[in-house]
Amino acid sequence: DKCRQALKLLHFCPTAGDLNLTTLAQECVRVGMFELAAMLLPYLATNTTTVDMVKKEVECNVELGELSTKLRELENDGFPSLANVDLMLKSGIKSEPCQSSPAL
Repeated sequence: DKCRQALKLLHFCPTAGDLNLTTLAQECVRVGMFELAAMLLPYLATNTTTVDMVKKEVECNVELGELSTKLRELENDGFPSLANVDLMLKSGIKSEPCQSSPAL
């Protein structure tokens, strides 16, 4: 539950695109929290190795329908819309890396 709360804050961090979230994504996969690993995909766009690993693990371990349901549950728990993550996994859309605000 604490992990979910911390990840919820990530979406509001103006420098989230500058964070190294590879280890976090790997740990989410390791403990079977595939929906949380998938949620990190937009922030991992510059690290194609980690993006490919997360996509492969998600595809091998969770059906897309089940993943969609889990992503919707995260939205209901207060996470911002995760529809783009769902699309990235379904269609192989390449995401643009998250950028820090130029005002920082």
